[in-house]
Amino acid sequence: MSNKSTIKCPNCQHEFEATDAFRDEVQRDLNKKAKEWQLQKEEEFKKKEDAFRSELNESLVKQKLSIEESVKKSITNDYENKLKLLSETNVQNEEKLKAARDKELEFLRKEQELKTKEAELEINLQKKLNAERATITETIRKQELEK
Repeated sequence: MSNKSTIKCPNCQHEFEATDAFRDEVQRDLNKKAKEWQLQKEEEFKKKEDAFRSELNESLVKQKLSIEESVKKSITNDYENKLKLLSETNVQNEEKLKAARDKELEFLRKEQELKTKEAELEINLQKKLNAERATITETIRKQELEK
């Protein structure tokens, strides 16, 4: 035997140096701890990744809602502007229509006045013609009587 201490396996009776046994045990222990540490880090990474995905999804949902709200406001504003413009145009058209009707009514009144004046002139002319006829007839009678 050497100066080094040896350990004998109780099962197979194999002798080996204590330093190799300790080293193997320490190696197994380190491997086990490394595996546990790796699993812990993977789990932490997965949690961080899940949290990041969750925040990202939440952020995307907020952005989507914000964009939808912005689009709704824009559409609403456009619709309200168009409605206002149509309303103003309608008011203007109603005013133009009223003015056109007033002009037409005034034209019809003037036309009626002209027709009435024309009829009065016709009546006056007929009266004058009748009076002239009567005067001429009377004059012709007097001349006939005088002859």
